[in-house]
Amino acid sequence: MSIPKSKDFSLPVFGFSFILLLAPLEVVAESASERYEPVSVKRQVEPNFPRWAYSNGVSRGFARVAFYVDEEGHASEFMPLEFTHSAFSDELLRVVRKWKFEPAYFEGRPIKSVCRAHWEFLPDRPVQKILATGSEFHFSNSSGLASQSVSLSDEGGLDRSVSMVAFPPIVLEGSSSDVDDFVQATCSFFVDTDGSVGLPVVEFSSEPRLDEFVVSALKHSAFERPMLDGEPSVAWLRKTYRIPIVKDF
Repeated sequence: MSIPKSKDFSLPVFGFSFILLLAPLEVVAESASERYEPVSVKRQVEPNFPRWAYSNGVSRGFARVAFYVDEEGHASEFMPLEFTHSAFSDELLRVVRKWKFEPAYFEGRPIKSVCRAHWEFLPDRPVQKILATGSEFHFSNSSGLASQSVSLSDEGGLDRSVSMVAFPPIVLEGSSSDVDDFVQATCSFFVDTDGSVGLPVVEFSSEPRLDEFVVSALKHSAFERPMLDGEPSVAWLRKTYRIPIVKDF
């Protein structure tokens, strides 16, 4: 298996909303926010208020979803993060798949990024929700709705830290001798209510040529189920791993 071409940089995860507020990062010559242009929507389809909610007397709800937008503006790997009922996340995911995007840019070049969209639903019309974005994953109360079915938290807000229970090795076939026996990578990703990993991103790596392998390994790993107030939750984690490399010459 050949090693992919080295990347020139690695980025933190930037979120997406219809109005973006970028938190500045460490300033060197110019701030990263000045060199970073976020994803924008070229075509947007508004969600409908779900029939399920009408039929069951639910007067309002919300959903928060996440997905990749690649260098060509194509969205993929849609993941529900938080919702009052799955009917709201299903409807938001249905329409987000129809949206058209302009990719994020860093230093004038298109980049793949993780985006987050939050939508509040009312019976007469869906209401856009403004989210802050930046290098950290921000959380806020979602309209004070108590009937929430699935919640989202960072690791510090969970009942306990979640441990990794399975991680496939990184195996390189016919790799060159200039590759170390391990790669150290700082990654951010979501862990679903069943312990599966979604939307991983390598923020920093000692061997950027192997970032794609690290992402693939994370997608096939497994964690303990995140728990919040005794209930399964979706968690956002940032972890640093020292991952062994198996060389198959």
